[in-house]
Amino acid sequence: MEPLVKELLEVIVQETQLLEDFLVALVDQEKLLRNYKLSSLTRSWEKERESLSLAKSLERKRLDITQKLSKRFKIDKNKFDFSLLSELLEESSCTKLEELQRILLDLCQKVELQRKKNQQLIRKSSGFLVSKKETNSQKVFPTEYAGKGSFYQGKGKFDSIKRKATAN
Repeated sequence: MEPLVKELLEVIVQETQLLEDFLVALVDQEKLLRNYKLSSLTRSWEKERESLSLAKSLERKRLDITQKLSKRFKIDKNKFDFSLLSELLEESSCTKLEELQRILLDLCQKVELQRKKNQQLIRKSSGFLVSKKETNSQKVFPTEYAGKGSFYQGKGKFDSIKRKATAN
């Protein structure tokens, strides 16, 4: 197997593992949102930012490798994609690449679905907080949040949750 192809497959495997970890983090965020553990979300977002930073680094590396492969196979870099690459590779590499593509596609769909679920939970929580704000907030919210005015006024922590969820 050509060293560049091997390196590309390794990078894609790393991206797959990272996406799996990202999905786990999103599921954990859902649990935190459902249990109103909003103070724990900050740590989760930090992990998410680290994952996204690593993902960008891996993406740059993958793009660099594919650019080198397009030059090696003398294919216009704008027309070069994994489907075309699959046609040029030996069978074992082609099979592995196609398998990784399916896994990545499946993970991307799961991540998108989970993000939408989390955004929906945030919107519902926002509506719940606003509608209950005029009632007795001490009875509505867990005691760990009682008396934190900025939280109940829709400022501070909750707004940052909503911004971060919609930004990602």
